[in-house]
Amino acid sequence: MEDVDYEYFQYLYWLCFFEEVEKDENGIARKCRMSPLIHAIASWEAAPILVTLSEGQHNGIDRCKTQHVSFNFHLDSSSQVPTSLVDAKRIRTILLNNQMLLETEGTQSQSICDKIVSNCKLLRVLDLHNTGIKMVPVSIGMLKHLRYLDVSHNTAIKSLPNSITMLLHLTVLKLSSCYGLQELPRDIQKLVSLRHLEIDWCYSLTHLPRGLGHLTQLQTLSEFVLNKGNRDSCSISELAGLNNLRGKLKIKNLENGIYNSKAGILKEKQHLRSLTLAWDSDVHKDTAKDQLDCLESPSNIEELALVRYEGIEFSNWLSLLNNLQQQHFFPSLEELRLTELPKLEGWWGGDNSLVTASSLPSFPRLSKLMIEDCPKLSSMPLYTHLTEWLVLDNTSLETFQQTMNTSRSSQVPSETNKEWSAASTFSAVFASSSHSRLQSLCIIGIKKLDITYSDKIRWEGLRNLRFLRFDYLPKLKKLPEGLQQVTTLRELHIWRCNMETLPEWIGKFKLLTVLGILVCPYLNSLPEAIKSLSSLITLEIVDCPILLERCKSKTGADWHKIVHILDLLLQRPQSSFSSSSSRN
Repeated sequence: MEDVDYEYFQYLYWLCFFEEVEKDENGIARKCRMSPLIHAIASWEAAPILVTLSEGQHNGIDRCKTQHVSFNFHLDSSSQVPTSLVDAKRIRTILLNNQMLLETEGTQSQSICDKIVSNCKLLRVLDLHNTGIKMVPVSIGMLKHLRYLDVSHNTAIKSLPNSITMLLHLTVLKLSSCYGLQELPRDIQKLVSLRHLEIDWCYSLTHLPRGLGHLTQLQTLSEFVLNKGNRDSCSISELAGLNNLRGKLKIKNLENGIYNSKAGILKEKQHLRSLTLAWDSDVHKDTAKDQLDCLESPSNIEELALVRYEGIEFSNWLSLLNNLQQQHFFPSLEELRLTELPKLEGWWGGDNSLVTASSLPSFPRLSKLMIEDCPKLSSMPLYTHLTEWLVLDNTSLETFQQTMNTSRSSQVPSETNKEWSAASTFSAVFASSSHSRLQSLCIIGIKKLDITYSDKIRWEGLRNLRFLRFDYLPKLKKLPEGLQQVTTLRELHIWRCNMETLPEWIGKFKLLTVLGILVCPYLNSLPEAIKSLSSLITLEIVDCPILLERCKSKTGADWHKIVHILDLLLQRPQSSFSSSSSRN
């Protein structure tokens, strides 16, 4: 049904019926807006069946005819709800289109929910997202016709009433970003019509209830949380029957699962596009490998992430992932994340004594690469076409050398003189054109790395770099001289470094819009050239005591250099931000 609906949407979009369409990372439209002309015609034709309320408006709702109501302002008080709304017994839809992403607290918000649920018995669609409610009323079970319920972004909700399971027609239940939510209704298997269950970013969710596997119509299940210690917890075997799942699926706490290699838990889910397998606690390397063997994913999967996997090798089924791998490596792969793999030593199994370009496999379409918390990783393949971003976070120096050295014309640098080797390796990268399209670069937590050898690094090779972040690099005492040639920079972030000054040539970054300086305790002044950065909109200085003293409003020695910047975020330890609005 959803596929047919989407075809109709695409056709209407092609006819300019909709505009401002928001698409997700897969190119699927998630939000849209009618063109003004079409909206005006629809509103005129649908009135008074369809009503859009403005703030302070108490008229316009026909008790006998109005069926669909939307609010075009942030709703956080029951006094904002017209009396005529709760008296309109034919209401089918209530939408909150302009709820701001802020925490709303107070009993008034709860009364909004109670009032709507107790009076609008014919509701099909109910939107209560980000209203600040602390609980969903038990009376929700009386809305027998309800198809769509959105209570997402209500961080105070800890549980849902079991009466929700009386909503036999409910197809969509949205709970995303309910950070305090600890459990789902125990009789959730009664929601036989449920097709979309959104529970991503529910950090406090301890388990999923037993019986979830009976909801065979489920298409969206963003997270599957295991808990062996809870007898009411859903077991991993219940995933076997949910073969209509599509899109993304993340399975958490895999160490709590009981596995059977013949169960085919994931293999038949042919509609899945992205799969994340996450362990939360240490598992013996052999056990982890056996578990991974039992979690063979469908062969057409496009994204696969392993989090805290303790095994020292991957399962053979990875070689069957046709959309990721052809021949020996992954020529179709566009994004790769290696995250929290503390024992992984090699992503390429060759001999590290001699590494040449001809001896390594490559990723010809890879545009995004993140290597994070992989301290033992030392052998890497080639990444020659990165365009969007490269993140190296808490990795070994060898990982940095091999990832950045795309030329590989000689042996990998020896253990001796590592700092010089890193600098010369970096130079080899920028001497080539393989990273000339890279837009974002983050270098984080490589404690032995010193890239201040500016005369050895050809930064001009990064001709399209927009975003640069140096973070937790204790040996970085100054910005590399060659960096001044990267005049395409829009954002520059310097975090947790020991530098004392910023160079005057920072004035060459004419396109720079954001400059962030965090936890740089020795930084003692800003350059005069910062006054010439006419594009600079945001300056963020956090926990830099000397610099903050010099940037005090009107009295600081550097205040005249930054007074023109519209968005000033100046924060001392354990204090709140002060912005440009506080200048007066």
